[in-house]
Amino acid sequence: MKILSLILLPLLIGGLLNSCASQKSEAFEISGVIKGAENKKVLLESMTFPANGQPNFVVIDTAWTDNIGNFEIKNYLPERMICRMTIDGDQMNYYILSVHNEKIKIDASWKDPGNPKVEGSSATNSLFGLMDALRSFDTEAGMMNDSLRTLKSLGKDSIVDAILDDMKLNYFAIFKNYVDTTTVTSNAVLALESMYDFDFDYVKSYYNKAKNSADSSSVYLKEMGEKITLREAELANSIVGKPFMDVEQPDPKGNMRKLSDLKGKVVLLDFWASWCGPCRQENPNVVKAYNKYKSKGFTVFSVSLDDNKNKWLDAIKKDGLIWENHVCLLDQKNNKAASDYRVTGIPMSFLIDQNGIVIAENLRGGALEKKLAELLPD
Repeated sequence: MKILSLILLPLLIGGLLNSCASQKSEAFEISGVIKGAENKKVLLESMTFPANGQPNFVVIDTAWTDNIGNFEIKNYLPERMICRMTIDGDQMNYYILSVHNEKIKIDASWKDPGNPKVEGSSATNSLFGLMDALRSFDTEAGMMNDSLRTLKSLGKDSIVDAILDDMKLNYFAIFKNYVDTTTVTSNAVLALESMYDFDFDYVKSYYNKAKNSADSSSVYLKEMGEKITLREAELANSIVGKPFMDVEQPDPKGNMRKLSDLKGKVVLLDFWASWCGPCRQENPNVVKAYNKYKSKGFTVFSVSLDDNKNKWLDAIKKDGLIWENHVCLLDQKNNKAASDYRVTGIPMSFLIDQNGIVIAENLRGGALEKKLAELLPD
């Protein structure tokens, strides 16, 4: 199966155990033909999704195809695993299989973008159904690109944002629908890999049910539990939902400006720098939001991490950052505000409501305007 596009790529990375069980009842067999892969090395690896976020692949077995592409792999797995099968070291084109104690027959064509024909593994064919649904979504989304560009060129940003929001919901609905209907734990965990940032509560609800099921000892559930614990600790340390911490730094004229002087307004605390490409790309979105909502009580407090004053002031002018609250210590390494807000990379921003509570962070593109529309309605 050739990977669809970047839309599926985040899902298909992971790894497994470094030993295999010896019970004969857990034996599996994968055999068949891969056209176009004659006399090639076939590598079968297990996949899991550890809390450190790094791919974890463990080799299960290897085989060689004959002169017409036939191959056979026999081995053992202690539980059902998501496996990756590559040919001749080609990691751009590979097959994803859900494997346990089955005799699986494969009829495939190397580098064919579709799923291979598989017999003997309903769990694998179930997984292919998910991939087909994602492939269809990817195609439909691609067909909309021209229309979205046209709408954006006409200044219909709000329509574009609404369409993209709807597409995002539909995209994640594919995974939710699959998780809600599959009975295969390993397959469900694979689908849930994309859900941690989108709907963490949904991920936790699946885990809380599954950990009391017959699959409670699954390596996938173990890793999911570790990942959930890590994410909950991160959320507990998040600034969101807490009162803002004051920032007091000099403006371009050397006058001290305090974030607390803006209490009562909705404020975007924006950490950026002239040398930060992504910051400069995001600035037009911030300017647009400022111009649209400044009369309703919104403003921006920009904290630059520049070390060069002239470059800082030049970027303010070039990017049209017309609000008054620009501050910079001209000492990136010793910026207390960046330390207080745990800024590890820029751009990074925090939206503070009229009561001084941080209610969101890193709202990009149209997301900032959408949130402001909720806080400052017409």
